[in-house]
Amino acid sequence: MKKKFLMLLMCSVLTCSMITGCGNENVSDANVETESIDAEDDEDEDSSDDIVEEDTEEVQEQEPENEPEEDAEENVSDMPRSDAYDMFLAGEMDVTVIDDDNEYSKPDPGTYSYEELRDAVIEDLGYGAEGEYDIKYALFTPDSGEEGDDILVLYVENQNASALSWLGFIGYNNGKLEMQYFNEFGYRSYLDLYYTGDMIYGGSGGAGAHYQDYLQVNPDASVDTVYESAYLYASWCSDVFYTLDSNYDYSLIPALDGDSELEMTRVTKDGTVYICVAHWSDNKSIKEQEEAFVQALEDIGAVVVDEDKIAELTVTSVDESKTMTWNDIETVTVEAEEE
Repeated sequence: MKKKFLMLLMCSVLTCSMITGCGNENVSDANVETESIDAEDDEDEDSSDDIVEEDTEEVQEQEPENEPEEDAEENVSDMPRSDAYDMFLAGEMDVTVIDDDNEYSKPDPGTYSYEELRDAVIEDLGYGAEGEYDIKYALFTPDSGEEGDDILVLYVENQNASALSWLGFIGYNNGKLEMQYFNEFGYRSYLDLYYTGDMIYGGSGGAGAHYQDYLQVNPDASVDTVYESAYLYASWCSDVFYTLDSNYDYSLIPALDGDSELEMTRVTKDGTVYICVAHWSDNKSIKEQEEAFVQALEDIGAVVVDEDKIAELTVTSVDESKTMTWNDIETVTVEAEEE
C-alpha cells in the first residue's frame, strides 16, 4: 500500500512537470511570435522609408522634364536677328511698340503682327481715305553697333506726294522684337536715313521757319537726338520761347513790329538752347524791339553765340554715299468707302 501511494505521488509530480514545461514552451513561442511581428513592423517602416526615398528620388529625377521649356526660351533668345525679322515679315512673330512719346503718330503702344502694324499705320496716314502705299524694308547695322547688331526698318511710302509717309525701326531684344522709334514725314518735310545709322529729319514750319534735326540710331533700334535746329524769321522767332519752356505764357513774349527783319538760328543740344542772330532791322526803333526780344530769351536761359559756334554745334558725320536703299514687300491699295 505504501509503495502504491509513492507511485501515485511520483506520477502526480511528473504530470505537473509536464504541464509546467508545456506552459514555458507556449510563452517562448509567444515571445518568438511577438519578436517576429516587431521585426516585420521594423521591416515595414524601413520599407516605407525606402519607398519615400525612392519616390523623392523619382520626383527629383522627374523635375528636369521642365528643362526643355527653359531650353526653348534660350533657343528663342539665341535666335539670329535675321531669323526673327523674317518671322515677323512672314506673320509668325509679333513686335511690341513701346514708344509712348509720339502722341501725334501711330501706332499706339501695344503688340502687333506685321499686318496689324501695317494697317494701323496706313489708317493713320490716310485718315480712312483711299490711296496706295508701298511697303518696304531694309536691314542695316549702325556705326554705334557691332557685327550682327542689324536693325529692321520699315518704310510705308505714301504714293501721294502731298501726304505723309512713315518710318519705324525694329530691334531684337532677348527673343523679342521691339519698336522704340517711328515718325511721319512728307509733304513739306523729309527724313534721310543712312546705313551708318545717321538720320536727318526736317522741313518747313511755314514761311518763316525751317527745322532740321540730326539723329543717330542705336543698336537696340532706339534713336538719340544729337541736336535740333531751326532757322527762324521775325515773329517765328517766338519758337525759342517754347523751346526753352513748352508752357511759356504767350502774353509775356515781347512784341515785334510787323516789319521786323530779325533772323536767328536756334540750336538745342545737350539740354542747352543756343541762339545766333543773323540779321537785325535797319530801322532803329524796330531794332530796339528786336534787341529786347533777344534779351528776354537770354533772361529765361538762351545762350547767345556767334555763327562759328553754331557751325561747331551742328557738325554731322553723315556720309552722303551711304543713303539707304529699300527692298519692296508689297503695295497696298485702300479703296474709298462707299457712302
